[in-house]
Amino acid sequence: MHSLMAVNKAGRPLTPLITWADTRSNKYAQQIKNTKQGDIIYHNTGTPIHPMSPLCKIAWIREEMPAVFAVTHKFISCKEYLFHRLFNVNVVDISIASATGLFDIHQLQWFEESLKFAGISAERLSSPVSSTQTYTGLKEEYRLQLGLPGNIPFLIGAGDGCLANIGAGAVLPGELALTIGTSGAVRKIGDHPVADQKQRLFNYRLDEKTYLSGGAINNGGIILKWLMDVFLDNDLSEQEK
Repeated sequence: MHSLMAVNKAGRPLTPLITWADTRSNKYAQQIKNTKQGDIIYHNTGTPIHPMSPLCKIAWIREEMPAVFAVTHKFISCKEYLFHRLFNVNVVDISIASATGLFDIHQLQWFEESLKFAGISAERLSSPVSSTQTYTGLKEEYRLQLGLPGNIPFLIGAGDGCLANIGAGAVLPGELALTIGTSGAVRKIGDHPVADQKQRLFNYRLDEKTYLSGGAINNGGIILKWLMDVFLDNDLSEQEK
């Protein structure tokens, strides 16, 4: 989720993969955070105004890498890159799309106000499809490498946060899932978004009927190392050596 790369018409990368942890677009997040435009974007896309979002990353590429921006055919995530390599399609599931800050989570289409801020048209993004969409016809070179039958279906799937709740069994009303990894998040599944006037919570999509709401922090397990290093005078990195 939130990853971004620029690719040319052949689907080849023009930039490295920019992950959620990259905050170089903070300047552009601050331009619209707590503004009327930012409010409109947040409430329609469900994505907090933050440098992690592809919305802000594309604005950063536009201003800081204009030569790359000018020749970019598509701005895509790592999953979209893989699906293009495997099936020669430019598609994104609505779950991953809903975490970009560019997607209307109510109308299930790219959001015009976000596109305007990023400086792109919808044609420079992949076509949104259902999270249950399947594809067959794996390219022959990959079929042979993987040793798979040609007609095996590939399910495009959803965002990792949504699927973490399903995997944990936290799917009923009142049930929440807590994930502590590189980052940390608390998430709940429901049939409507959760309002947050301070715009801290995210509201992503699992599928056409289901929302995933929650809050995140940009660190997780690394807190334990910081705690030991600072308060317990116990450097874990030295033990690892």
